[in-house]
Amino acid sequence: MFQTDLKKIFSALKDAGYAIYAPVKTPEGIFIKEIDDEKETDYSGKFPWDSWKRFVYPHEEKLFETKAGKFTEVKTKYPKIALWGINVVDLKAIGLTDLLFKDDPYYIERRKNIFIAGFSPKPLRDYQNFSFKINVDILEHLNYDLFILKKDGFKLYSASNVADKILKKAGVAADVLITTEDLVVEDKIMRGLEKLVGTLSVPMTPLSGVGKSFDHPVWKTLNDRCIACGKCSIACPTCYCFDLIDTARPLLRQGFGGRANGAFGRKPTGEATRERVWGDCFYSEFTRIAGNYIFLKNPGEKLFFWYTHKFSRLPAQTGYPGCVGCRRCYEVCPVFIDIEKTLADLKTDKAENSTR
Repeated sequence: MFQTDLKKIFSALKDAGYAIYAPVKTPEGIFIKEIDDEKETDYSGKFPWDSWKRFVYPHEEKLFETKAGKFTEVKTKYPKIALWGINVVDLKAIGLTDLLFKDDPYYIERRKNIFIAGFSPKPLRDYQNFSFKINVDILEHLNYDLFILKKDGFKLYSASNVADKILKKAGVAADVLITTEDLVVEDKIMRGLEKLVGTLSVPMTPLSGVGKSFDHPVWKTLNDRCIACGKCSIACPTCYCFDLIDTARPLLRQGFGGRANGAFGRKPTGEATRERVWGDCFYSEFTRIAGNYIFLKNPGEKLFFWYTHKFSRLPAQTGYPGCVGCRRCYEVCPVFIDIEKTLADLKTDKAENSTR
């Protein structure tokens, strides 16, 4: 009966015009792909190698453009997409992005057309990790439309009017109606890590002598290993920094005899665009300021900056964890830096030494 209900819900989403993306098992691992059949979904509850972040917050998007000298805001028609089979930890990551971009008009318009269906084949407490606590009422503090939980059989939670309409179309009844409450929940694990890592005394300043853990030997050890490739930040479902890229492209009007105006007087029409593109704090350009000064000078300082952002600044600013413990950063790291072991070593006087 349960499998039949899944098929009905999936078909109702397709009939409603949604392109559906789900974790799919491949020879290379589990990756998020567009699917046409519900059976293609990997229901193991394991983390896909890639994160769901790109669907709510794309790698690049055009914000403004000029045409014929007129500066205009780009109006994008966002497609209807359904994210199918997200586990509770990745829902936690989407929750942070929702908080950070809650006043961003581009994010809001895109998010309106995204339907989220969570899934867990095991009790939610089994997702407990080093980063935040899985509270018994966690489903009341996440943003989703549907959630399917294996508990005494399977239970279907509906948390939005859109979900109610899809269920009605599918002829399936929800077991539980959820009223989503505040995403921010006081978390002792998060607060403990905030105190452990410490933070910059003044954001975006040289790092010398600041931060509770700055002088810990772990940062020197990691400085000697990290190659600052930035893969951890790219793979992370909660990293959100971006650059604004302005591009100008002069277009020449045709001159006498069909030639572009050159010696006779160049008259460009002047097209330009402004795009928002993912940034990465491990790249030198991220911290390059006036006078060609780069204030994060080596990989150790960049890692310290990244950890303080995740475990100290974001919790202090939002009350929400900046890391959800998915460990994608470790899985993609070419030198096997383990975020959980680094945190464990900060509680001691030794340096991290992780291997796969």
